[in-house]
This record gives sequence, structure tokens and C-alpha cells, in this order.
Amino acid sequence: MLDSTYFSLPQVARVITSAEQEGTSFSVQFRVNDMRTLKQWNQEFSAIFKESCAREFGTEVAFFTTVLELVE
Repeated sequence: MLDSTYFSLPQVARVITSAEQEGTSFSVQFRVNDMRTLKQWNQEFSAIFKESCAREFGTEVAFFTTVLELVE
């Protein structure tokens, strides 16, 4: 995703949950300048990225997108 230059400031976080689960879950977050840029990345690269994740990690990775707005 960083190679595309659409995103910056990657962050990896461990998901903390009270639900019982097997293994550890992680979240990867990036920043994008605006919604137009995100939409453009989705159109150009999203499908390719999802396919790459599926090949690399199989069912060990759940790929989904959530858009968050920073509140200052």
C-alpha cells in the first residue's frame, strides 16, 4: 500500500477483545489525504491488494476497510 504513494503513517495495533478467540488479531491502519484519493486507490489497487493478501496469507487474514475520521 505504501508503494502506491496514496497512503502514509502506517500503524499496526494488536486488537484487544474480551471475547474468547484463538490466536492474536492485528489491525493495520494508514492515513490518506482525502476521500477522493481513497476512492482513486480503491478503483486502481484494491482488488489487486486483496488478491495479493489472499495468496500470501490465505484464510489467516480478513481484509476489510473501515474509514475513520480523526477528531481534533
